[in-house]
Amino acid sequence: MILAPALEETEICRMKKFKSPNHVDQFKEVIAIIQQSRSDTLQLVNKQLIQLYWEIGKFVHIKITQSEWGVGVVSELAQFIQNNEPNLKGFSDKNIWRMRQFYECYKDFPKLSPLVRETTCTNNLLIFSRCESLEEKEFYLRLTIQEHYNKLVFQF
Repeated sequence: MILAPALEETEICRMKKFKSPNHVDQFKEVIAIIQQSRSDTLQLVNKQLIQLYWEIGKFVHIKITQSEWGVGVVSELAQFIQNNEPNLKGFSDKNIWRMRQFYECYKDFPKLSPLVRETTCTNNLLIFSRCESLEEKEFYLRLTIQEHYNKLVFQF
């Protein structure tokens, strides 16, 4: 019971110190800077992930197309990754097949290639798996980028 009043007094002192209208607006500016930096960082990370998935998809596509790999090798690759890098997530055989499908879907369409790097992996997966025509894919890619859509919008 003795500590509670001291803590309350300390908290009241802190609140008084930071409740100045001048400081509140300035602090909000700092929060906005932090939020913008966080958003920019997430976008950069996302672009790198998309590039990684593109490169893995391309690699698998080439190996299978050139008959160097059979279908079962993708499962072996997934298991190899799991055994050698157990902390890596997202590289199951199912996901590696999706990476190949992702690459194959957009590889012949250079005007769409930059667009896929501007949205999330989940949105890309939803768009390329649910849209049939190239025009429809392009439409949803552009709309997603323009409107900053998340996966919930694509639950169609």
